[in-house]
Amino acid sequence: MPSLGRRWCRIRRLKRLTCLLLLVSLLIYLMQFADKMVEPLLLSDSILNSLHEKVTHSGNTVGMANNNACTEYFNSLFSKNSDWSIRNFTDKRKSLFSERHIINSVRYLRIYGHCFVRVSNPTDELDIGEVERRLFPAFTQKLPIFYRWDGVSLEEFPVLGKHSSTKKAVLGETAASSAAFWYRMKENFNGRGIVISMGMSGVDEVKRLMKVLRVLQNTLPIQIVHKGDISASSINEVVDAGRGHLNIDGKDQPYESQYPQDIWFVNAGRSLKSESLDLFNRFSNKWVASLFNSFEEMILMDTDAVPFIKPETLFDAQQYKETGAYFFKDRPIGEFLKSSDLKFFKKLLPLEKEYSTFDIPRLTGLTFENDFMKSSYKHLMESGIVIMKRSSHLPGLLISATMQLWKEVSEPIYGDKELFWLGQSISGNEEYRFNKNAAGAIGIFNKDERSNADYICSTQIAHFSEDLQLLWTNGGLRNCKKGTSQIDFDKNKFLRQKYRSVTDLKNYYESPIEVNGAILTHRQKLSILQRLSGARSGYQKCSKMGCIGYVWCAYYHSDNKDNIAMHFTDGEIDKINSLIKIWTAV
Repeated sequence: MPSLGRRWCRIRRLKRLTCLLLLVSLLIYLMQFADKMVEPLLLSDSILNSLHEKVTHSGNTVGMANNNACTEYFNSLFSKNSDWSIRNFTDKRKSLFSERHIINSVRYLRIYGHCFVRVSNPTDELDIGEVERRLFPAFTQKLPIFYRWDGVSLEEFPVLGKHSSTKKAVLGETAASSAAFWYRMKENFNGRGIVISMGMSGVDEVKRLMKVLRVLQNTLPIQIVHKGDISASSINEVVDAGRGHLNIDGKDQPYESQYPQDIWFVNAGRSLKSESLDLFNRFSNKWVASLFNSFEEMILMDTDAVPFIKPETLFDAQQYKETGAYFFKDRPIGEFLKSSDLKFFKKLLPLEKEYSTFDIPRLTGLTFENDFMKSSYKHLMESGIVIMKRSSHLPGLLISATMQLWKEVSEPIYGDKELFWLGQSISGNEEYRFNKNAAGAIGIFNKDERSNADYICSTQIAHFSEDLQLLWTNGGLRNCKKGTSQIDFDKNKFLRQKYRSVTDLKNYYESPIEVNGAILTHRQKLSILQRLSGARSGYQKCSKMGCIGYVWCAYYHSDNKDNIAMHFTDGEIDKINSLIKIWTAV
């Protein structure tokens, strides 16, 4: 028996040794491929280090951006790795090196944007067209087709002033033809206007928005951007809503005083490669609209955003005048990014060596001290309306539009919203400002006797100026824009107790909102004991009220001086209700 045991032990040792040898052999075999996989990912750092040494040794304190560093960077990429590219968009799986590849890709975009879009460095010694084909594989470098409400069709940028014309700006007319495509685009941006991204699902909301814009006496031209997927009948319906007869409060007004809108439809289908059309869906469509309109200064507007002021006055905001980009804050919700995700976003920012090598502006506390970067708060910006001077912010827009297509970037955040400010900071541009007030809740005041708090629950997000004027809301003007009455009724006991049938719930969802005030609150940190005791403070989701969890309640305590409870006057309520009536009319 002992000899049998020793024999068994020898067999086991032999098996372990064999497995170990096989594992070592496999590792040696794989290392040659690992080197080939890792080397391209380290190439960008190697080239940057080399260029930075030249700057240091040359004693040039202003960098080499005008001394061919930009050209040398990309030529070095070509010479050392002829297959270099940005991270693939279609790969939905995270790999061992995917984040590193994205970091490099963002650096390529940043250097390109700074060197060849923000300014126009010489490209005679660089195949700039090939650089752009690799950086923007989803785009064709063709302009969209601009179609005006009266049938005028242009394949170049229209020149739109206060009163639209059929003039056109020829791409490259004001810029050398050897310049980068996006630089030539930027040089031909002109005028101010409203930009809306629209698919077939958004037609109804756009028609409602057109009527609101008319009531507000909007005079800005409007460009509605699509991918060639809008039917002719839908276009006619939008034109009719924006320019047809408008009956307001039963009064038959002269046509001129009904403010017919100057509407353009922008077909960006040919600006996107056919195999890339499916990349731009839902939130991503907004990036197509932000890039392929003709305005130098745009108000980018969601279809369910509702302005309560004349839109062009948004350009008068001091924040916009100072920087050329005016953003709005989201609800101050206490949801956090994972630490690994925040570290990844920080790695996308410029390196110290990029500042001196390419003259990329140095980032400050504006980026590093905001709630997202400093405290890991997940919700900083709300992007239902974005005001931007594109000629000075295009490099950041290009980065934002690209980052949205990578799962590693878009998954940790909700939709497109944080990418607007992130893209600017990542490009090295901190010329943007946020509205002072966080988003508020607008609706009907209620009283929570248990915690002695006033509260408002709604699906709408409301934005106010510094002097507390209502600027706009997001989420439409019905109690719930989601067609989920059946789902909510089946799953929610509270709703079954409150409403007799699905039909009753559906009718409530489709009814206009009621408004008598708003609450503006700040982020609230509740202790575990407070949560267990049922304390109500700040913003809290109220899933039992339905709309598949889109209802949020804002709480106001009179002893909290940081929060604001606004009780609207009768005049303010009348004005708000008039726009609610226009938006919700059949």
